[in-house]
Formats: sequence, C-alpha cells, structure tokens
Amino acid sequence: MCMQDMGADRVGSAAAMIDRCLYVAGGCTDRDGVSVHSHAEKLHVDEGSPKWESMPSIIKPRAHAACAVVGSKLSKFQQLVKFA
Repeated sequence: MCMQDMGADRVGSAAAMIDRCLYVAGGCTDRDGVSVHSHAEKLHVDEGSPKWESMPSIIKPRAHAACAVVGSKLSKFQQLVKFA
C-alpha cells in the first residue's frame, strides 16, 4: 500500500482511531518542541490509496497532548478542534 505524506511533519502529536479513520492533531515540527503547531488531519485507512485529509486546526497549538476514544467519539479533540 502506498500512502501520501501528512500535510505537516510532526512529533509529539495526539492521535486516535475511530470508524476506520486515524485522527492526528497538534505536535511539534522538531524534537526540541520549539515549533508547536495546530494542524489536524484525518486518514481513511479503508481506502485503496489512503490519503490524509486536512481538518480544521486545533484551537490552541499543543504538543505531547493526549486523547482517547470514548464510545464512538474522540475525547479531548472535541475541546481542541472546531468542527464545521
């Protein structure tokens, strides 16, 4: 399976999987944690050629945050991401 790169290189992101989609938000562009950003992306893993889809940015840039799936909803992302 060949997959495109994410929209932004990152380390220390929050990530969770729900309904065959991987959600990734926040993180740093370097290991020193200097450039914290607010990018959010979603990957549909059940597609033949998975592609990252941009999502609304999280409200406040964060790195090394945590999230969890509760039932079928993402906890913490709801506080960080403005969904349209």
